[in-house]
Amino acid sequence: MSGRLDPGLSRWTWLVKWILLIPHLVVLGVLWVAFVVLSVVALVAIVVSGRYPRALFGFNVGVLRWAWRVGFYGYAVGGTDRYPPFTLADVPDYPARLEVEWPDRLSRPKALVKWWLLAIPHYMVVVLLVGAGRTAVPGTDGAGAGVFGLGLIGVLVVIALVALLFTGRYPRGIFDAVMGLNRWVLRVAAYAALMTDCYPPFRLDQGGDEPVPVTGDGATRVASVPSRPPGGAPAPATARVPDGRTMVVAPPVDVAEAHDDGPPGASRPPPTTPAPPSTGRSLLLVVGSVVSALAVLVAGAGVAGLVADRVARDAGGFLATGVGSATTNGVALRTDPLRIDAAQPDAAARVFGEIALRASSNRGGTVFVGIGPTAEVSRYLGGAAQGVWRTGAVDGRGAAARVDEIAGRPAVAPPGGQTFWAARASGPGTTAASWTPVPGDWTAVVMNADGTGPVSAGVQLAARVPVLGLASAAAVWTALGMLVIGVAVIVGAASGSRPGTSEVAR
Repeated sequence: MSGRLDPGLSRWTWLVKWILLIPHLVVLGVLWVAFVVLSVVALVAIVVSGRYPRALFGFNVGVLRWAWRVGFYGYAVGGTDRYPPFTLADVPDYPARLEVEWPDRLSRPKALVKWWLLAIPHYMVVVLLVGAGRTAVPGTDGAGAGVFGLGLIGVLVVIALVALLFTGRYPRGIFDAVMGLNRWVLRVAAYAALMTDCYPPFRLDQGGDEPVPVTGDGATRVASVPSRPPGGAPAPATARVPDGRTMVVAPPVDVAEAHDDGPPGASRPPPTTPAPPSTGRSLLLVVGSVVSALAVLVAGAGVAGLVADRVARDAGGFLATGVGSATTNGVALRTDPLRIDAAQPDAAARVFGEIALRASSNRGGTVFVGIGPTAEVSRYLGGAAQGVWRTGAVDGRGAAARVDEIAGRPAVAPPGGQTFWAARASGPGTTAASWTPVPGDWTAVVMNADGTGPVSAGVQLAARVPVLGLASAAAVWTALGMLVIGVAVIVGAASGSRPGTSEVAR
């Protein structure tokens, strides 16, 4: 991994890069879906054969490379004003480059544990570097709003960009440190994505260029080799040797790692990275991955539906939501109107079947539950104090509702004496009113049986949902078909890819 800091960075372009990067972020969102799916496919291949499929490796390295170029241009470094190219392939003259050496063999047992168990210590560090924490910020309604924290990389980049704005210079020390932190993150990403069995070092290798191993006097040291600027020669590389002196390797001498068991002067060939598949095959990999990911989501929903249909129904055959609690100073808690389209009068009944509205008073006494035509309910409650139950909000203590209070008179005639209710029930404890949906505008209310306020109740909505079992089974079988198609497309695109490699610049 390397990055070359542009000497003439614009003072202000970074202020709008978040807009300029929107096309890249959209594409990367799709590519990361493919990256995850193909990593799972690679996991299976490694466990079976001990090899990472070359085409999938080239594609996934291309995704990491694309993300690194976008990060270097944007807010992972902000080290260049040159817009990133839309390609998975290496672009030799772009300031940010990344290569991962393709491993000839990979450990099968490690593939099962390194991406989660072995990488846990590094994940803890990466969270600090990229800022994946979540902070609660009080909102205007008293509820906490989740905000993603800014990691160490983000803090340093903000400091550097503010310095650039006022001084016209990107601090070199911050650049070197940010490069080292990003190098740490990308090493962990490559390891967790099963691309290597080499455990990432707990070492901050700062600077724009990847340290190169150098052997001398039986010991291995690290030489920092600057990138070769376009049209120019690289600067001398330096490395510490065992006696404390500094070894200077002047261009054009190559720095290479010697074989410990090879003859004198022998050196390893430069590491190679498979070239990404062609554009057409890359698109097929993306399509196959997206179809496979959707298949997994559909299958998950289908399995959840089957489980709910078999084990989550109550004694009456209803599926119930969680209990929400609401309080109003008025005489009634009512919902917004629910409109059922008359063009398809049986649609709601076929989907939801019988609906039950259940309520239990939080203050004791007799509670009334009713569902009636909106116009009649509005006339009955007209001029009375009431609370309109809007939407529920779930916090750590359970479910709650936002109630909009409407001022008015403190009592109405008892609801049990009204004749317009399509469904009603009253009594102590938990009371339930059952109703089969029909076309029209409907409103549900929860009241005290005597028509007075205040009202405080826990409310539960339940439905039979007769189509759940059939729909869930159809979803599972559809997902299996989608998964077969997605995997077939992935395998076809990967097996038909022509092998190619690109050398890593040293």
